[in-house]
Amino acid sequence: MFKPDPAGPEQLVWNPFRSDTDYFSPSRRDCMINFAVDDLDGMIARLAEHGVEILGRNDDDPFGRFAWFLDPAGMKIELWQAKPE
Repeated sequence: MFKPDPAGPEQLVWNPFRSDTDYFSPSRRDCMINFAVDDLDGMIARLAEHGVEILGRNDDDPFGRFAWFLDPAGMKIELWQAKPE
């Protein structure tokens, strides 16, 4: 179990999506995992060092910066860096 950072943003544990969403593509799974990170660019660089392909990123979202990749089992992973307050 991960303990929430009291100084961090609210912790969202579960969020349903419509059954016909394509947000989890190209994964064939019906869910994904989202990790909050402090340094999105640094995390992407570390993943690239290990040969992980980044599927995409969005630096313009009002909620922060995002990037996505697939884990070895085909689960889509979303990385999120909150916008500074």
